[in-house]
Amino acid sequence: MAAIVITEALRRAPGIEPTEVEDVILGCAMPEGEQGLNVARIASLRA
Repeated sequence: MAAIVITEALRRAPGIEPTEVEDVILGCAMPEGEQGLNVARIASLRA
């Protein structure tokens, strides 16, 4: 779901190209499993 939010935020900001984004800061309340510490990375790669 976070990837959808990132994609929509980029769509609503016409002056920003996805390749210009260097950092994505995202958090979750209960990280689990191997992807638990990489939520922002995984979401940004999927977006």
